[in-house]
Amino acid sequence: MAYSFNPARGLLHPAWLTSLAVLALNDHVLKGADILPSAVTGKLSDVAGLLVAPLLLAALLGVRRWRPWVACHLAIGLVFAAIQLSAEAAAGWSTAMSWIGFPWVITRDVTDLLTLPVLGLSLWGYLPAMQRSTAANARRAGECGAAAVGLACSVATSSPDPEPEPEPDCCAGSTGVDDSDGDWEEPLPPIRADVFLHNAAARDIVVRIRELRTDVALDCDAVAESPGSLLRSSLFAPASSWTLPANSNVAVVDHAPGAAACYAAWVEADAIEPTVLMWFDGDPASTQVDAHGGQHLPGAILVEAVGTDGLALNGRADLIHVHDPIDPETEGQCATQPDADRIGWSTPVPWGAARITDVTVGLDGCLGIDLAQSETQSQSWYLCVPTSSFPFEAGDDIELRLGQPVDGQPGVADVIEMVALDELGQAQALPMLTVSAGGALPSVPGVELAALPLYSCDVLSEPACGTVERPMTVVASGEDLDAAELLTGEAPTRRTGFGRTVEMTLLHAQERFVIDPACALGPASRGADLEFVVAQWPSLN
Repeated sequence: MAYSFNPARGLLHPAWLTSLAVLALNDHVLKGADILPSAVTGKLSDVAGLLVAPLLLAALLGVRRWRPWVACHLAIGLVFAAIQLSAEAAAGWSTAMSWIGFPWVITRDVTDLLTLPVLGLSLWGYLPAMQRSTAANARRAGECGAAAVGLACSVATSSPDPEPEPEPDCCAGSTGVDDSDGDWEEPLPPIRADVFLHNAAARDIVVRIRELRTDVALDCDAVAESPGSLLRSSLFAPASSWTLPANSNVAVVDHAPGAAACYAAWVEADAIEPTVLMWFDGDPASTQVDAHGGQHLPGAILVEAVGTDGLALNGRADLIHVHDPIDPETEGQCATQPDADRIGWSTPVPWGAARITDVTVGLDGCLGIDLAQSETQSQSWYLCVPTSSFPFEAGDDIELRLGQPVDGQPGVADVIEMVALDELGQAQALPMLTVSAGGALPSVPGVELAALPLYSCDVLSEPACGTVERPMTVVASGEDLDAAELLTGEAPTRRTGFGRTVEMTLLHAQERFVIDPACALGPASRGADLEFVVAQWPSLN
């Protein structure tokens, strides 16, 4: 396919072909022939070389982006300047070229640096040819190739007693075809694809394809019901633009079978509204598709003309989903859950025994806890939990230790326990604080916890990070506690048991089906995202 930013296409540009011919003729014919002054032939080589080298380097490296394209020009400019300014650099370059069989004899001339602005002509001048399709460039290539051969023959015949040159066989072995206008169309190779775009319009079209980013975690089954409304634009990689000649094809996603359970891509064009294509691995099956035709294959998505300038996608209905996101609710139990309401604590956690010397409440609602771990060692630790759920005060001896998630529950959680110590440094059952964040609920003595999805709420995508989610609830109970259903956004729930008071707060609870780890907080894996606080202290009852 013809890439909209493909330096290899620039190799067919008249300026590049002419510069290449001038470079060869100047170095092998004009220099030393007393036809032109040496100062002219020297600068002629520099100008031609600076027009040839950056594009050739970019084509060899397979550059497809603006910054690497600029970097190729900077690299050529730096090497050129170094050779002119440093004898060591010139000698090193000549030695390096001799290793690959092309030893250079370099004549250093500081005034050659005056030709460096030619790099600007290369940087901008080749862009149109780099964006044209193969078919559009083919005729130009033939014309310029003939011109270059003619120039070579004309100059060569001016030298004395030239050796006879065989006539170039410009078209031997070609398998191209004539298009309807009589222009020569370069053959395109077949592709291997399961889902591909086919240009069914009678003109060249430009389409932009954005693959789902590889770091996005996706639950295929949950999203497949409505990918057009669930997958936000931010989840897709930057676009690759393709110029498709009429009746040609391009793979939507270049992958090997079995690379993922499912695939998704964002497709748009100037006349096509953004559309999400999604399919499962093996359906449609991957197959070899000719560069032209194939519109009747199962994975073909036809780009068809509508009216004078319009375009539309047509194919299997389960593959094509117009992008139409549904904004989630902002109030009620089905509302999105802002990250500002999450639990937070400073790191590193000061594990071990310590005495609380002071507790202050900050403007953000978080607690600043001053801990004396010895007579000479103290530090401040910050914990963001409801102030009513902190069962300790200044003067209490406590221990910070690592807790555990509920046994047998899938998911990993970071669990911190703060327990009271007696005069001998022994841990007490009460008071106790349990703080948990992650993919599982904490294991809390005397409290049974279970997390359940809120099936009354729809699966929706959150606008900021594109997380596809559904709220969850937590049910808490105990032998001496009445059962309670906890929802996010509600005030802490208190229950009184045998000699104890328990306060429970659900700060964040979601079942997540799509996660962008570069943006979303919480666990990086799909599944539950739970943040929970349980405070217990002795009570008289």
